[in-house]
Amino acid sequence: MARKRYTVVLVQEEGETSHNFSVTKWQLWTLIITGLLIITAGFIIGFFAVPKALNYDDLQAENDLLKADQSWVLNELEQELLNIKTMRTYIENVFGSDLEIPININSAGSPEPIMLSGIPISVLENLPTTMPVLGYITQEFVPVSKSWKGSHTGIDVAAPKLSPIYAAASGLVVFSEWTMDFGYLIIITHGDEYITIYGHNEENLVEAPERVERGQLIALLGETGDTTGPHLHFEIWKDGVPVDPVGFIVEFQDFDIIGVSSDG
Repeated sequence: MARKRYTVVLVQEEGETSHNFSVTKWQLWTLIITGLLIITAGFIIGFFAVPKALNYDDLQAENDLLKADQSWVLNELEQELLNIKTMRTYIENVFGSDLEIPININSAGSPEPIMLSGIPISVLENLPTTMPVLGYITQEFVPVSKSWKGSHTGIDVAAPKLSPIYAAASGLVVFSEWTMDFGYLIIITHGDEYITIYGHNEENLVEAPERVERGQLIALLGETGDTTGPHLHFEIWKDGVPVDPVGFIVEFQDFDIIGVSSDG
């Protein structure tokens, strides 16, 4: 039995027959199925490829943002390291890089006064545990290793301009001068590798090398240097490394840090 065939006629626009060809039923279905497969494959490719292309653009934009953010972070870290080096330079210029402050223990096992340049500093009085100014913390301590957005090696305490600033512990003033970043700045060494820093002062009331007692008036709060308003930038350093003042100051151990007072 002969296979049933179909004749396809291609007619020109004027109506004249130009071409014709015949196909079997099986060949016709093969062409139809092949066409459908090609169309389906096109839809599938478009469905998966287009979102990927769009997603690539999004990823590229996100990557550009991350690179820009990384560059900003590196600049912040470099600036912070420069600030730390500058602070160490202040101290080394006064005492030298090999400064050592020994603690003597008497026969009863109790600490004796530290002799710093011939000036005794009490072991108990030299711990910076007193809040230097009455005010509110507006920025907390953020170490370099725990922040993608740079560090803050102390705390900022906002208070009215010209508020009194007191020494957080007994010690020896080793620096009391103007600086570009912190304006009028005071650095006090307390022995046992402790140092406190008081920045953005309106006026320094003590000079180096001057002995100060815990709670003694040392400066007036201001907004000198690189700052946007009156506040005290207060730092505590231990063994050449900045530490969080909140862990030292007594007022922070029992109360919320929204407002704290000094002993002065």
